[in-house]
Formats: sequence, C-alpha cells, structure tokens
Amino acid sequence: MSMVKTRRAAVVEQVQAARRRGGDSNQRPGEAARGRRCARRRRRARARGDDDGAGGGRTDSGACADDAVRIPAGAGTVTSAETARAVIDAGATYVVSPVFQPAVIAACHERDVAAMPGCFSPTEIFAAHELGADIIKVFPATSLGPQFIKDVRAPLPQVKLMPTGGVSLDNAHDWISRRRRRGRDRVGAARRQGDRGRPLRHDHGQRATRCRDRGVREIVGPSMAHTVVTFGEIMLRLSPLGFERFFQSPALSAIFGGGEANVAASLAHFGLTSRYVTRLPKHAIGESALRALRAEGIDTTHVLRGGDRVGIYFAESGASQRASTVVYDRAHSSISELDPAAVPWDAVMQGASWFHVTGITPALGKNCAEATAHAIAAAKRAGARVSVDLNYRKKLWTEAQAQATMRPLMRDVDVVVANEEDLQAVLGVPVAGADVTGGSLDVAGYRAAAERVTREFGPAQVAITLRESLSASDNGWSAVLWDAKTKTMHQSQRYVVRLVDRIGGGDSFAAGLIYSMLAGRPLDAALRFAVAASALKQTIPGDFNRVTGGRSRRAGRGRRLWPRPAPVACPR
Repeated sequence: MSMVKTRRAAVVEQVQAARRRGGDSNQRPGEAARGRRCARRRRRARARGDDDGAGGGRTDSGACADDAVRIPAGAGTVTSAETARAVIDAGATYVVSPVFQPAVIAACHERDVAAMPGCFSPTEIFAAHELGADIIKVFPATSLGPQFIKDVRAPLPQVKLMPTGGVSLDNAHDWISRRRRRGRDRVGAARRQGDRGRPLRHDHGQRATRCRDRGVREIVGPSMAHTVVTFGEIMLRLSPLGFERFFQSPALSAIFGGGEANVAASLAHFGLTSRYVTRLPKHAIGESALRALRAEGIDTTHVLRGGDRVGIYFAESGASQRASTVVYDRAHSSISELDPAAVPWDAVMQGASWFHVTGITPALGKNCAEATAHAIAAAKRAGARVSVDLNYRKKLWTEAQAQATMRPLMRDVDVVVANEEDLQAVLGVPVAGADVTGGSLDVAGYRAAAERVTREFGPAQVAITLRESLSASDNGWSAVLWDAKTKTMHQSQRYVVRLVDRIGGGDSFAAGLIYSMLAGRPLDAALRFAVAASALKQTIPGDFNRVTGGRSRRAGRGRRLWPRPAPVACPR
C-alpha cells in the first residue's frame, strides 16, 4: 500500500507544524524547519535500519535545502467557490474562509487543496468537519473564549481547531490545551507504543473512534446526521418598538423571518443540518437576509440570487384586549418570480432525510406552486419524508384556489401540520365543534377531522395545534397528533403562555415535531417536545426560535426552565 500523502494532507501537516513550532529568533528563516526535517530523516532511517543518513548524524544537506523551499502558500478571505478555484489556479496550496461555506470546501477538495473554513458555533464546526474541512478556523476567537475550544474538543477530539482573531503571544498559553503526565507538560502529544515497555490497552485509532462517536452522541444526539431541506420566502419584518402602534414613534425594528426559514433556524439550533432554498435579490437587503440565515447555522448553498425585492411585512404586537396586526407588502418579491426549473431539486435533496414546506409558498404564485410540486417529487425520489404546514393566508389566495393547488400535493405528504382554520380552508375538512375566533376546543372533533384527512388524502400523520385566545397577551397552547397506522390520537400537555411574540409559534412546533421524529422518539414524546419548544418560542422576540433541544425536553417533562430566585432576607 502506498504511503505517499496527498498534496492536501501534506499541506495540512505543514501548517499545523508551523503553528506549533517556536524557534530561536536569531536563526535565519528556514534553519529551524530544516534542522527538524533532517532529524526526522535520521530517526526514520534508524528505524528502517538503513545506513544512509543514520551514521554519525550525517544527512544530505542538499536534499534538506531542497525541501526547505517548499513553503505552503495559501489564500485568505475566500467566500465563494469561484474565488477558491481562481486562487488555487494561481498556486494556493490551502484556502482560508472567514465563514462556513460548503461550496468553498467542495471546490478545494476538487483540486486536492486543504480547506480551512471559519466557524462560529458547534453546529457549524461539526458540519464543516463532516464535509471534510482539514482545519477549522474558530473566528472571532475572542468572542468565544478559550473555554469554548476546550468544550468542543472534549467530545470531538478528532476535529482540528485553529482559534484566530485576538490570539497573540501574550495570551497563547490560554488557548493551548496542556495535559500532565509523569511531571511533564504534554501539548497535544499522543502516547505511542514505544513510550513504555508494556503494550497499549487499545489501538489509538480505535480509542479515537470510540471517543468521537460517544462525544457526538452526547453533544448533538442521534439525529445530527440527518439533513432537512426547507423551501420558502424569507421576509423583512418591520415592527414598532415594544407595544406601540404603527408609527407612534418614528422608529421600526427590522429583522428577518418567514415560515420555512423559521423552521430551518429551529432545526439548526436543535443540531440538525438545515438546508434552506429561496431566492433573494443581489443587493444590500438580500445580502442582509442571507447573513441572517447563515448566522443561525443554516446551509444557504442552494439559495438563488435574482429579482428586485425582498418581501416586507409590518407586525404590530397586541396587548390585553387589543389584537395584533399584520400588514403585508410582498407583491413581486424575488421568490414569487422564481423560474420553476431554476432549482436543481435532485441535487438539493441529495442526502436529505426530510423536506418541509408551508402552504404560503405555493400561494405566492403559479411559479412557486409548480416549484413546490417539483420539490416534493424530488424529495420522494430521494427517499425523504415530507411535511406540509397548511398555513392558509387569505390575503394571498381564496379557499377555492388553495384547495385546487394543495389537495393534489397531499398524496406525497407524510405529515400534515395545521390548525382548525387551515384544515377547513385548504383541504375543505371542517372541525366539528371548533370556534376559530372564540377558541373553544373539542378534541373529538379534531380526531374526526384528522382521520378524514389521512383517509381521503393519504398522509400518515396529522398534527393540529390548539390555540385558545384568552386575550392578546395570554393564550392556551397545546396540540394533538393523529397516527393513521395505529389509529391513535395523542394529546399533549397544555400551557398558558404569556405572549412575548406569537409569530413563529406554529413553525417552531413543526420543527420540534420533525426533529423528534427523525430522532426516533415515540409519537407521544415527539408531540410533547414540539409543544414545549413552540411554547418557549412564544416567549422570545422575533421570528426565530432560539431554544435548544435540551431546554425543550425539560419543558416537555414538566421541569422548571428557569432557576428559582434566591431567597432575600427582609429587614424586620
């Protein structure tokens, strides 16, 4: 078997060696490296029993000098696959990116060049490692601190991390992991068979594999290997400050959100690989939306660019007896003018375990409806499960239009998510005994409606969220899940939620259900997790759910989410 290293592996080894070595400041450039290479050659020659280079410390100085000129030259701040290919053609032997871009890693590996992406979260770090990143740049390191590096390396020792941004000679010792063994400081050293007389208990590679697998399970759970694809519109949300009315003061807060984007963000926070497909214009607002997605750890490789507009909606928060108000300004947005054939759906679905879309996307126009049908068909070809949140929007289309478009799609859908109004408007299935405006609930009526959906349209499961509008500030929140295979209706726990921001509550429910089902949890446990995650989302401002899986699980089990306040001694 050939022992020759690939060019990429050799460059990675040289870069790592350059990071570790110190050297005498009086030495000329290349002398320290040349001496170490000569020493390695002598050791290897002695191990082979060769005479060449082993006797008397003599080494071919010409060969060492020839090696010394092979200095790796790389390129930094590479943010696109096109730029990566250009710098490699110019002679770069490794490529450094400030952000995590899967396309850049792929372009580097096409040319057998080392890729060093910049990552900011454990989700990005693990995703970059899974894609084959050779060294992962943790940037900016000062925002995360040395403890972050230690916490990530503990369960993932095989991942090579390089903290940058604020690391200097004055604080380098804080970033280097040191381990004590027999009175010596060991910096990243590994014990070998020759270090001691008796044999090692386990092969080093086997130990690393076991530690890696155990660590991955502890950090991300069993579902990190799953990829979920979502498709829809991300919008610019403009809201008055606090509970003000529109333009009560001359200021609006600006954030991004949208049904499928909210699901993608939740899944990324839960630790899954979250892949989002949309279309955004090539201007500053489109770039800002793209950065917002990447900041949540969402894979934006398949986001198309084009068009002129990012859709806008104005959201005014209600309070007590004053209801919330939403005004849309989304006509002629970039995604509404999408060419249905522009998305390579088979490539997008490669490796995907799940595809999710809402009823809002096909409501954006004929092109989006056609693209949604293509996406669902590609997901089924790829063996992925499909979920659809019906999400009826009467400002986008009529009930007749919704039913004509959505009913044919249901035959390829595995899980339907809806509320009582969605079932009636989109599928024409009323819920007996339900009052949409008053919020009265009859679980028997929901069971009959869900059973009819599975019987007439084909989905295996139907999840229905139950919102009781006690006031604009307080809602009852629960859900039911019908499973056609076992003919069982699961009912969740019920929360009374003091609303901070109800937008995105249904999306976080869908994300929690997807995550739990991919993790293989029983349906009743999956339902409890989804309801807990969505209840927590409604206590967080903005569209995105920023709750991890651990906190949602504790909420689903009825545990206290926040620490109890410390007792305060009152003066007598």
